[in-house]
Amino acid sequence: MTPKNLLRSLYVLALCALPSAAHGVLPARGSLATELARSLVWDQPAEGALWAATSRYKACFSASGACFVPVLGAAAPCNTPAAFALRSVRVAGVELALAPRVEPVRVDGRVVYDRGPVREVYEPRVDGLAQSFEFEPARFAGEVVLELAVASELERGEDEQGLVLRGEYGAVRYSRAFVLDASREPAPIATHWSDAGIQLVVPAAIATRARGALVVDPLITTYGVSTNSGASESQPDVAFDRVAGEQGVVFELPSSGADRDVLLVRLDAAGTLLGVVPIDLTTDDWARPRVAYNHAARAYLGVAEVTSSSPPTGVFVGGRAFANATGTLAAPFDVSPRGGHARSRPDVGGDANAANVSGFCVAWESALNGADHDVELATIDTQGVVGPVVNLSGPAATLDEAPSISKWAEDQPGSGETWCVAWTRSAAGSGDVLAAQVNAAGAVVLAPFDVDAGPENAFAPSVSSLTSSAPGRWLVAYARTMAPGNADLFGKLLEAGVELDSANLTLLVGSPPSENQTAPSADCDGRSFVVAWTETSGGQPDTYLATFADVGGQIAIAGASEVLGASNDTEDQPSVCAARAASGASTRSILAAWRAFQGGGYDVAGAAYSANPITTHCSPGVDATQPCPCGNAPSGPGRGCRNSTYASGAMLLALGDPDTDTVTLWSLFMKPNVACIVLQGDSVDAVGVPFGDGVRCIDGQLLRMAVRVANPSGTLTFPSAGDPSLATRNAQLGHALSPGEKRGYQVYYRDAQNFACPTTFNVTNAVQVQW
Repeated sequence: MTPKNLLRSLYVLALCALPSAAHGVLPARGSLATELARSLVWDQPAEGALWAATSRYKACFSASGACFVPVLGAAAPCNTPAAFALRSVRVAGVELALAPRVEPVRVDGRVVYDRGPVREVYEPRVDGLAQSFEFEPARFAGEVVLELAVASELERGEDEQGLVLRGEYGAVRYSRAFVLDASREPAPIATHWSDAGIQLVVPAAIATRARGALVVDPLITTYGVSTNSGASESQPDVAFDRVAGEQGVVFELPSSGADRDVLLVRLDAAGTLLGVVPIDLTTDDWARPRVAYNHAARAYLGVAEVTSSSPPTGVFVGGRAFANATGTLAAPFDVSPRGGHARSRPDVGGDANAANVSGFCVAWESALNGADHDVELATIDTQGVVGPVVNLSGPAATLDEAPSISKWAEDQPGSGETWCVAWTRSAAGSGDVLAAQVNAAGAVVLAPFDVDAGPENAFAPSVSSLTSSAPGRWLVAYARTMAPGNADLFGKLLEAGVELDSANLTLLVGSPPSENQTAPSADCDGRSFVVAWTETSGGQPDTYLATFADVGGQIAIAGASEVLGASNDTEDQPSVCAARAASGASTRSILAAWRAFQGGGYDVAGAAYSANPITTHCSPGVDATQPCPCGNAPSGPGRGCRNSTYASGAMLLALGDPDTDTVTLWSLFMKPNVACIVLQGDSVDAVGVPFGDGVRCIDGQLLRMAVRVANPSGTLTFPSAGDPSLATRNAQLGHALSPGEKRGYQVYYRDAQNFACPTTFNVTNAVQVQW
């Protein structure tokens, strides 16, 4: 496909630095796959087993022994672990008395089983699991024989490098062991299969001459994993801690098709890896992870649908919190009830305001039976207490599926901290989109209502957070089937449950209607809305992002859509999160993560994006704006009505950054050398009113910001050299601007020639600036 606004190529990269004044995608840094290949992660969940993991394997240590689980990827139908435990040690034919069942102890980067006369030690490393057997200094009377019990479904074999356990999707190698003491270089020893498992033999000639401690040292590794079945990250989701300027990305990493692990990768504002946090490393299957952040608790909450590998089995929603301020990783816990039926497809929302104690809200799909799926949710307070389950679907048997919940709660009059929820209701092969609102007490403050109940199939909704100004407005973005295999993106702008506008987002961003736009992800930075989506052409999915503004209750695009990931390989599964400020006010910073195919497997890609605070609107005859009053339509959108000099119509642009008060208005293609008035309004009439030869859309309290004369080319800039800035000019006129306020601008100019209407002036299009 042809990129619509490719700023720069983005390969498979980690999330990058937060943007400053520039608007658009910024270059990303590093690769999560590369970082994970260098990472070793430790965990000890509530059940007591100790885990260590890398991108190549994971290992579990318990009183039963060590278990090595090779990471074979999603193509492998199940895990194929190999369990190791020291069974016996004989010195000169005499068996030593070993402690039979010992709890492992982690000592720095090593796991130690103290079995009395010998310590069985494991040292997880990125390249493999080092195993050693350490004897205290002693005089050995003869050869030392160690017997290891090995339990695995893999087939035993041997090659020049050591013993192997082979399977269809990969293998485990147990290297030739070495022995060393305080006085000699490492010496290879016999390493071979026995009936029980593995036998290691230290010859008498070496053992009897040993000085100091004697150590037997093999290495366990994964090898021979097929490229097509290698580890691949997928299902990314992103959250943000504004205090630390920290980004958190969760994703699933399959050990096998039946065992997906979930990791939380933390990066600072510069994109530097801060650490990898295990949400799950066990043999339970954690899938479709989602993450949110709560600033009062200074914690992330990762949730996923969990299939337990041990009784009670079944699918439920599990969660785990990580307090990044203290480095505390809580124990995993059940978010939803277990048993009876499956609970899946969770989503989670947090809170950006540190003064609130709203905690988190988790929504999920509850499959009561094949004909009745409900959307349920529960709040979780900042102490980790799960509230009662709330059913949004009601008692009727309906297929309510795939809920989406806003990333952030926002304070609403009479309701308190409020999350928005949207989901699909399927019936007879088609789907509708519904939505509701719930507060921090778990009360439904806006009952479920239809967002799109039309005859076309509507599906895959994603709901934004509320705008920071009360009453908050919110956007529901979703896909609607236009033809078999072809969907467009639609958006509904809502205030409470009232629809303000409905728009085909595909047409607004200029995507070809023939291409398939799906999988939207939406959020709000407090002022603007951002939507990322997957667009497929010729079977090739790419990922895009665009900013939308609320212009007088109408959905308008703020600038062109941006390419997040467009290549000859798959780029899909986008997720966005606004880096929301404490008060809910905008920072304009948007974090995006998506899945990208790279080098034979999937990696997590990401970028930071600055939402455009400037929106062009009031194009006569386009969207809701009325046509030009006298048939003098411009040549295209983004212009005012045609004038007597330029058939294209005059164009108003705004360049710069409101945060730094550097916005400059540029009015082009007006009649040359005529008087012009720069007009500002504090509200918008999206339909507009006839105004001379043109249409005026700015409304409310109107201020004359400046009176100037266009140059011989019909161009005017304000402010120019010697002029006060727009914010300063507002203050001079007694109307100082506050952060978050919107102002609209148009320039009207003399055009006395009897050209279209019997009037003597015309007007540009409008721009809206969010200060």
